Amino acid sequence: MLTHPAVLRPADHAEWRSDKMGKSTIYQSAHLLVGLNAFEPGQSHALHAHVGMEKMYYVLGGEGIFLLEGRELPMQAGDLLVAPDGVPHGVRNTGEGRLLVLAVLAPAPRDNRHAHDGTGDTGAADSLAIKYTEIPSKSGVVATPGK
Repeated sequence: MLTHPAVLRPADHAEWRSDKMGKSTIYQSAHLLVGLNAFEPGQSHALHAHVGMEKMYYVLGGEGIFLLEGRELPMQAGDLLVAPDGVPHGVRNTGEGRLLVLAVLAPAPRDNRHAHDGTGDTGAADSLAIKYTEIPSKSGVVATPGK
């Protein structure tokens, strides 16, 4: 992870996993977290929401679907999506190749145990200062702020 300004190629920091989405943190400060979500074909990041944070996704490579408030929006390299504070969002790789998405969160989580800890486990959110809960709905999963 970077601790000072530097030029880098995000793809060089991707963590690809066969069992679940890979996550890595490129940079984190008190104000900003810059991470990578790496999806093999068929992998996804379940619909969820962050209370008190906004997230920006930028597709670096591949194609798939942005999940946003019950909608499915096609995405490909060069596309950008902003999920405002509290708005349910997620990603699914529907393509035949790998999907790499830059994820920027602001403000950064209040502790260092963010879901971009390399585990790729969306359940890691239980250790966050900002939590979410996934609940099923007829159109998939809807997220509500956790307690």
